Amino acid sequence: MNYPRPRKAIFAYITLIVVGAALFYAVSLIASLSSVQHNHPLVFDDTIVLLGNVKQNESIRVDAILQNTSNFDAVVKSIETSCHCTTAANLPKNITVKKQSTLPIGFNFQTGYSDGRVSSRVTLAASIDKEVHYAEFTIIGDVMPEYRIEPKFVDFGKMSDLSGESIDLSINPVIGSIGIG
Repeated sequence: MNYPRPRKAIFAYITLIVVGAALFYAVSLIASLSSVQHNHPLVFDDTIVLLGNVKQNESIRVDAILQNTSNFDAVVKSIETSCHCTTAANLPKNITVKKQSTLPIGFNFQTGYSDGRVSSRVTLAASIDKEVHYAEFTIIGDVMPEYRIEPKFVDFGKMSDLSGESIDLSINPVIGSIGIG
C-alpha cells in the first residue's frame, strides 16, 4: 500500500489549521462588527445627504429622521453644527423608546463660499440610561457661483512703468466674459 509521506501529512495539517484559524477570525470579526452596530442606539436614517448643485445664497431645508433603537427614552443634551451656516432645532427633548423624530436642518450657502464642494455636519448628543450617545448627520452641496469669469488668469506680457502703455480691463458678470480694450 501507498502511505502518505510524513511531510505531505504535516503540510496538510498545517494548511488545515491555518484555514480554520482564518475562518474563525473572519466569523469573529463579522460578529463583533454586527454587535458594534447595535451599540449605537441613536441612528439617522440617512447619515449623509448629497444635495448636488446649489446656488450661492440659497437656503435648503432637510428633514433628518432620527431613530431611538434602544430600550430606554433618550434625553437630548445638545445639538451642535460644524459651521454657523447650519441650523438644527425643534427636536423634542425626549425621544421615546423605539420611536423616530424629525430634526429639521437648515443650510444657507451664503456668499463668501467659493464655488465647489461644501459640507456641514450636525452632531446630536443624548443621554440614554445614564450614558451619552452621539449621532451625526452630514449635508454636502456643490456651490455654483452666480457667474464665472473665464479665463481666471490673463497674461498681459511684459509691461514697463516708463513705457506709457496702458490696458483697460472690463469684466461683464452677466455674460461671464472678459473684455480687453
